[in-house]
Amino acid sequence: MKIKRDNWMEYKQSQSTSFRSYGYTCLGPILYGFASWVGETATEAKVDHLYFLARDGYIVEKAYNLLKPINLQWPTASYLYASRRSLYGPLLLTTRSFEDMLAIISDRSSWTPRQFVEAVGLTVDYIPSWVDQSLVVYRSDVLRSETFRRLFSDLLPNILEQSRKEYAALKLYLQQEGLLTGEPGKFGLVDIGWNGSMQKYLKRELNYMSDKLEPQLFGMYLGLTEKSSVLGDSADAFWFNDSKSDGKSRDIVAPFKGLLELFFSNAEESVNYFDTVRVEQGIKAIPILSKIDSEVNNDSNIQQSKLMEIRSGALCYVKDQLRNRAPMQTPKQSMKKFLRLALRPTLQETRVFGNFSFDDGGKCKLASPRRLYTYIVHPSALKVDLLASRWKIGFLKRLIRFPLNYNKLYIFLQTLSRMR
Repeated sequence: MKIKRDNWMEYKQSQSTSFRSYGYTCLGPILYGFASWVGETATEAKVDHLYFLARDGYIVEKAYNLLKPINLQWPTASYLYASRRSLYGPLLLTTRSFEDMLAIISDRSSWTPRQFVEAVGLTVDYIPSWVDQSLVVYRSDVLRSETFRRLFSDLLPNILEQSRKEYAALKLYLQQEGLLTGEPGKFGLVDIGWNGSMQKYLKRELNYMSDKLEPQLFGMYLGLTEKSSVLGDSADAFWFNDSKSDGKSRDIVAPFKGLLELFFSNAEESVNYFDTVRVEQGIKAIPILSKIDSEVNNDSNIQQSKLMEIRSGALCYVKDQLRNRAPMQTPKQSMKKFLRLALRPTLQETRVFGNFSFDDGGKCKLASPRRLYTYIVHPSALKVDLLASRWKIGFLKRLIRFPLNYNKLYIFLQTLSRMR
């Protein structure tokens, strides 16, 4: 890549710190390609306004706003607080059966009682004394679990009460943000992916809430898996789109999903739900963010400072491309450097990024295996830990340390697991 002389010092500064350098070389090209594609796609689709969804859309909106002054035809944009939890919580009001509820709440590979009650909007204080809180039930077994069925039955009145409050607050927030004006409109939703869950939830919410005309939603994503097929023609993706596959496609982002999401994530915690507060003008809806665990607050601050360096380096790359009037990059060009890190990391890179914490209904390290000896003695522990890891390539590389194709090894382990 050729850098103009007046940009050289800024580029050299971006190389002086390793995390800033990773942002410049790995995340920067993705931001430049993706944000450019969003602007052109939204313009072609005649979108009236773009909403960049929290938290992964935050850095994409920054890149979009850097590029928009030279692309005046692109639609206006704003940041929308949202999460799967904050959008499906109000929908629980429509559930009356255990099956209905499981069809709505976020898809997990396994469940504990604590994760279950928090997913339905309650706190651990609501867990009855008869429940074994150490219980872990895998996704395939949840429907057959008498414990979770009974827990749902006992807590249903509390679930519905909390859902009613969240529904009213979310409706007010969507009105404040211009999504429930009653006027016809086409709005774009921008997120990195992967199943289009938030678009599906938001569409259902707007359908329930709209007094006159439900607005059109068009999703623009970095990538879409097979599970997004219900979105049909109301969504498209920059990097990969398996929404119309024949059922034989593989979730290509699964081996490194957590690493990519961490690169994109905003410093804020996730939106838990919406609530209302009284202000001079009346009642206002605000997002309630997840609380930060004080015990890991210092580690979280250190990690966030590193992620800020990555984001800063990425935006530096976008600025350089803008100054150089660089052409729009293809998905392959945009993803190349990141995929090298994600699929063929050095051992040092697995140690550096593998120790990052990732919150997916519970904090865990991205790729931090136990000793190989532990898994030889307790082979079942390998499945548990590998499932929990959100950078599986880094996990395997850090565990085995031989020069192997760890992506192929992971695919083999997946096949072996399904055969059993």
